[in-house]
Amino acid sequence: MAPELARAYLKAGPGHAQHCPVVLTASMDLWSIAICVLETVFLSSALTDRYLQLKRRTGADMDFLTWLADMETDIIAPAMYDAVRSRSGALANFLCGMLRKDASKRLSAAECLKHKWFHHLHRKLQMTTGPVRRAQSVQHLPARSVQPTTTDAVHRSRSDTADPQPQAPIQIATDVQASTTCTVT
Repeated sequence: MAPELARAYLKAGPGHAQHCPVVLTASMDLWSIAICVLETVFLSSALTDRYLQLKRRTGADMDFLTWLADMETDIIAPAMYDAVRSRSGALANFLCGMLRKDASKRLSAAECLKHKWFHHLHRKLQMTTGPVRRAQSVQHLPARSVQPTTTDAVHRSRSDTADPQPQAPIQIATDVQASTTCTVT
């Protein structure tokens, strides 16, 4: 749950969440992604320990929601930050940017993609991928495997597929503008 949802829930009060107007944003999705990354790094739920610790005090969820909504507290405890930073300083910076409780200060999707944590992936992709080529057109496929037919061919129903007759026409895109119908034999 993103902090802005916790704040909205607390503002509405227990039992009134259904009346609480909430606008879901991409920033909330980025928060969720960062929590997933954090959980992947530690191979455990990032917020469960804090939730259970706070719930033991009162037996209710309110303490956790208050902590989550509090703009002055950090999600990543200093020990967690140090552990992530020891693996990758860029990853620690990336997570801190995505886990800012103030949504207006959280990294945007564009900022995330440009973040230095991804730089090594960008370089690796540039080295391993060549120019994207268009798929081979139907006209260049071997004649014995594909026979062009007209575009107004009758499509078979699923019940007809059990008989040994040729299969139903298949649409194969040969370029961005047009497609050709052909029967696979």
